[in-house]
Amino acid sequence: MPLVNLSLSQLASYHDKYVLLLDRVDAIYQDLNNTLITLALAGVLMGFAISFENITHRRISMIVGLVILFLSIFYFTSAFVTLLSLAAKEAGIIGVQDFVFT
Repeated sequence: MPLVNLSLSQLASYHDKYVLLLDRVDAIYQDLNNTLITLALAGVLMGFAISFENITHRRISMIVGLVILFLSIFYFTSAFVTLLSLAAKEAGIIGVQDFVFT
């Protein structure tokens, strides 16, 4: 597919934009993986709280588990919103280009 009306400097600029975009997407995928691990940790911690016979230890474990759960949900939504905004940024990169595919 030859590109028409596109100089090498423009091509390099678009390449750099896509490389930066790819780095951001990789970081977000890493954040999403860490969030899933944190969600699993919160579930295990709250499930482990049931095994305590002492009500004080059970409450402390449940509170810590709930705090971890809320933090991981916040991080998950933040990473997902950032991922959606990157899709809009990619559409902006594509829309600004003044070259024609033939």
